[in-house]
Amino acid sequence: MYALRKVRHEFKENKALEDKEKVRQCYAKGQEALTMIKKQVILGNLYSTRLLMVQEIDKAGERQREQAW
Repeated sequence: MYALRKVRHEFKENKALEDKEKVRQCYAKGQEALTMIKKQVILGNLYSTRLLMVQEIDKAGERQREQAW
């Protein structure tokens, strides 16, 4: 997931910050990113997709990947 990679990258990049103002700015930026991710999850759940005829559902109810023959 892109959002998770981006958050991890930003965190690692800024973990040595000591300037309080920059820390506040990064924290605010992180809060905005979290809000955006939550909105995207809600939208993604509103518009779920149906399975294609070639897709199967496993016992846990999850879609399986299509396999090329």
